[in-house]
Amino acid sequence: MNDLTILSRSLLKYAGLGVLIALSMVVLYLAAALILTLVPVNSEAPVPQDGVTIFVLSNTVHTDILVPVVHPEIDWRTVIDPGDFASGSDRSEYIAFGWGDKGFYLDTPTWAQLKISTAIKAMLLLSPTAMHISYYRKKPATGDLVKKLVISDGQYRRLVHYLLASFQQDKQGNFRLISHPGYYNLNDRFYEANGYYTLFKTCNNWTNRALKDISVKTAVWAPFDKSVLYHLNE
Repeated sequence: MNDLTILSRSLLKYAGLGVLIALSMVVLYLAAALILTLVPVNSEAPVPQDGVTIFVLSNTVHTDILVPVVHPEIDWRTVIDPGDFASGSDRSEYIAFGWGDKGFYLDTPTWAQLKISTAIKAMLLLSPTAMHISYYRKKPATGDLVKKLVISDGQYRRLVHYLLASFQQDKQGNFRLISHPGYYNLNDRFYEANGYYTLFKTCNNWTNRALKDISVKTAVWAPFDKSVLYHLNE
């Protein structure tokens, strides 16, 4: 057996070990996601009969939080400049907030345009993040991917603080608009966000953390959209 054969076998051995470790990590990640999705928090929290109507939306991968544009607690047009949007802000009743990987948001308008480099960076590195803001003329119809919640004024106040804290601000306190037209060129834009995106802090974890903070029954950990929606289906 020559040195080249020995080297080839060693490389194959380590390659196989690397694949095994990678597969084991994927299995552990998915198992943790399943278990921690099934375990709820805020199970005993009271559910108000009257209050503020909000929604959690999913596009089958990513979740957004939809809230009223105008409420006694806040008029979102006073902190998110309507002039940033080509259309939609003046006649819309609801506004959606999503947090996620900046590169993923800006470079992947459709799944067909997803680059392997973008996906790997989002999963394995500490990636900068962005807030995606969209205006909705009317409240959406509820269904498998749209869940309606009624929360108290106090809960909404905490949600507002959570959403505001997700944005980066300049020295004047203004949200930092990203030079990108948005997906629809009319009613959505991107802003710089606080925090980093990782495999363990995904866009759906951001939504789930919001629900935790305002005492809504939700999962312990929710890396996937189905994890966020699971307890909202009950």
